[in-house]
Amino acid sequence: MEPCVDADMALHRAVVVSAHNDVLVELFDGFVPRMRRVMPDMLRIRPVASPEADHAEHAALVQAIAERDTRAAAEFSRSHLTAMKRAFT
Repeated sequence: MEPCVDADMALHRAVVVSAHNDVLVELFDGFVPRMRRVMPDMLRIRPVASPEADHAEHAALVQAIAERDTRAAAEFSRSHLTAMKRAFT
C-alpha cells in the first residue's frame, strides 16, 4: 500500500510543479507529510473502487500536461479530486 501512496504523492507533486507556481508547491509540500501518514489507512478503510479507472484518470492527466492542453489537464484534475472528495465524505 505504501509504495502506491508514495508514487501517487510523487505524481501529484510533479503535476503541481508543472504549474510553475511556487505558492502551490509550498502548499502541497506543506500538507503532503500529513496526507502521507493518513492515506494508507484511508485506503485500507475505503479502497479505490476501480484501480484501473484511477490509473486511467492519472494517465489522462499526465497526457494532457505532456500535450500542454491546459483545459483538459484542469478538467482531469478537477474531476479526479472531486471523485476523491466524494469517496471520502
